[in-house]
Amino acid sequence: MTGAEPLDEMTEGGGRARPHWRLLLSTISSLGHDTLFQRARLMDAAFAEEGITAILPGERAVDWRCDPIPLVITAAEFNGLEQGLAQRAELLNHVLADLYGPRTLLHEGLVPPHLVYNNPAFLRPCSDPDGRRRDRHLWFYAADMLRDPDGGWRVLADRTGQTQGLAYALENRRILSRVVPELFQSQRIRQLRQHVEMTSDMLQALAPDDTAGVALLSSGHSDPLWFEHVLLSRELSVGLVEGGDLTIRDGQVFLKTLRGLQPVDVLLRRVDGRQMDPLEGDQSPGYGVAGLLDAVRSHTVRIVNDPGAGFAEAPALAAFLPQLAPRLLGEPLRLADARTLWLGDPAARAVVGDDLGRWMVRRAVDGTVRSITAGALPEAARAELAQRILAAPEDYVVSERLAASVAPCSGPNGLEPRPILLRLFLVHDGTRWQALQGGLARGLAPPDPETGARPGIQLSKDVWVPAEDSAEIQGP
Repeated sequence: MTGAEPLDEMTEGGGRARPHWRLLLSTISSLGHDTLFQRARLMDAAFAEEGITAILPGERAVDWRCDPIPLVITAAEFNGLEQGLAQRAELLNHVLADLYGPRTLLHEGLVPPHLVYNNPAFLRPCSDPDGRRRDRHLWFYAADMLRDPDGGWRVLADRTGQTQGLAYALENRRILSRVVPELFQSQRIRQLRQHVEMTSDMLQALAPDDTAGVALLSSGHSDPLWFEHVLLSRELSVGLVEGGDLTIRDGQVFLKTLRGLQPVDVLLRRVDGRQMDPLEGDQSPGYGVAGLLDAVRSHTVRIVNDPGAGFAEAPALAAFLPQLAPRLLGEPLRLADARTLWLGDPAARAVVGDDLGRWMVRRAVDGTVRSITAGALPEAARAELAQRILAAPEDYVVSERLAASVAPCSGPNGLEPRPILLRLFLVHDGTRWQALQGGLARGLAPPDPETGARPGIQLSKDVWVPAEDSAEIQGP
């Protein structure tokens, strides 16, 4: 990582507020720090009272907070991010279609076999070497990004499995508008409701007829994200089911109800793809449905995203996307990653050399394992890490360390800057990719966010995109 200072989202050179922040800052100034901090406490109380404990008394409350100060992104910049992420989502869909199909990329040496066959998220039962599949692998996509000191957004991670966080983005907007309505009176912003309606329409369109059933498949209230499953099923007006609620009869998926068996044609999954069918994957009790993947192959049920789509979250895959984009899409990759090198490549190992301390180290195929800041380790621990990498370099990937931009967050002593990570969400409406006109930002606190350690309580921020025209405003 260079010694460049992180970029400030709110101010530019000379300490002046950026134009798209001025209306918001004027309202914040009129409220005053004491009032703003009090509203922050009210938002915390609202999340506690309306959260998981309100649905399941006795459950542990969700560690989630929403800062009353949103993150503002200009419409022009957001439109550019939407286009770049739409291209990236389509590229990953092509990669999944090839690696689960003809595997041309493996034959041509564009993707190393080690990154495919050693990836636990690569599900062989989802393979279609004969090319009979006509469905997409990706319908939902999300990306985690940060802004580097030069002002450009870099992709840190692709979310192609379950794309968590959408419901929290919607809940943040709902509670913020209720507790701090003054912020919304100062300027017009793009609304989120249209994205929810489009997502609901897409799920219904995947079903063969108007009477078909659509459900969200969850692993139950033991899942740390179960509260999000409840919120999302409500927003999309679909049933919330668990593996034990479903059964397979003659290759068709049915929901067991008091009125008998009801057909289910579309499942929005919030279960790891490896746990969806105990006959062909992880045999975790109660999570999957025996015969579900066979029903998928028989085209009697559609699962979004595809159970094997989590493969594309492998950190090492990012190292190959700049070469894959011209091959599969005929155009260069628009949105850059943080520079990523797969250490199974001798040329990449030569670039890293003995200077491991300036890189972030991650497992090559498992995106769930937290990254390690080699430079933050004691000398003995860093030497041990280097020995592990030397013994199996193909199992590791390194990424450039970048200083995330900072944005103001409300605190007891006024505004305090925190590093910001941004997650944006896209859905394919059947024709093209469209982004939620907002997103979910996370304000990080010590310890150093580059170590991968997360704070005990997640501080999130609503993401605002100013409306350029009154036609973009939905509702009164």
